[in-house]
Amino acid sequence: MTLWFNLGDWTKAVSFEEACQDLALRLAERAGLSDDAALNVLDVGVGSGVQDALFVERFGANVVGVEPGDVLEHNRRYGSERLRFVSGRGEALPVNESFDRVMALDCAYHFRHRSDFFREALRVLRPGGKLAAFDLAMTRPVTLKDRALARLAGVPHANLWHSQDVGSRLEQAGFAVEAIEDMSSSVWPGLLRYAEMHPYAQNLSPMLSLIHI
Repeated sequence: MTLWFNLGDWTKAVSFEEACQDLALRLAERAGLSDDAALNVLDVGVGSGVQDALFVERFGANVVGVEPGDVLEHNRRYGSERLRFVSGRGEALPVNESFDRVMALDCAYHFRHRSDFFREALRVLRPGGKLAAFDLAMTRPVTLKDRALARLAGVPHANLWHSQDVGSRLEQAGFAVEAIEDMSSSVWPGLLRYAEMHPYAQNLSPMLSLIHI
């Protein structure tokens, strides 16, 4: 069973694990990770932490991963001089040091309030640092059905933002927005095909027509 779990970038991938890894690498590219400079990275909402091990191996980054609950197994599995995990939430980051990059891979829409995460991200970024996130936003007005499905998926109602509002909300938090990329065509078609072929993944399908990048 794979340790990867995100919506995936299905542009080239043929398997779920490949798609998840490709999405992590696409986010790393947008964050400007490079093996030319060992950047200090805070990755928030790390899941199993497998993407952080990839960021260290591929780019030589120094990574602190944040995940709610016990992170002992994360540190046992991946911990090193360049990678450590701490327990905490994105809305109240448990760190006081500063970072070159803050990253959030397919997770911020689950936080209690995404705006709090943005403010916290700005707090821990060094001058000239960058926030890079793969996140979800609505492309149409929110309906009662949307709210019910969001509740089942663990998405707070406060995070059902419209895609046109994301930039202004980032600016309100203090960020200068460099770019917002619509990845709908890279995610949904491939993920829907995967869900159709794998019965255990079909519970994803109800949300996919409702929530888009």
